[in-house]
Amino acid sequence: MTKPLLILASVGAALLTCVFTAQMSPAFAEVCDKIVGEDWTRDQGPAGLSIRAKLLLLIALFFLAAWAKRPWLSALLCFVAALSLLLGLLFDDENNDIWRAAIHEGCARHTELLDDVIQCVAIAGFALLAFLQIRKGPVALNKAHTNG
Repeated sequence: MTKPLLILASVGAALLTCVFTAQMSPAFAEVCDKIVGEDWTRDQGPAGLSIRAKLLLLIALFFLAAWAKRPWLSALLCFVAALSLLLGLLFDDENNDIWRAAIHEGCARHTELLDDVIQCVAIAGFALLAFLQIRKGPVALNKAHTNG
């Protein structure tokens, strides 16, 4: 794989992580229209990833980061997972009227303990992967890079 293509794939993976693991934040008017969008209907269920989808996405991103052998990508994914966990803990608040209204209307769901556990494991996994990749040293992309 060429260097620009590998960098593009890495950036794409990082962007997908930002999109799919970031938690929703509450809005202040017409709750579900603001949180999910105007096209949302009750039969679509809560917005965001299910636990199974989140787990599969994080496993795929872990293998992608391991395959790319770039510590900066692993560190970035670790940071995004930590930020997502923090946002989830901040916004899933029983005392927040907007969040309660969104859950009542069906466009949001409570964060379960398993959500937090999965994200903590992802943080630890990406951090360990970044540490091991840094410790192993830089990896040549092809033979031309190893010869100088």
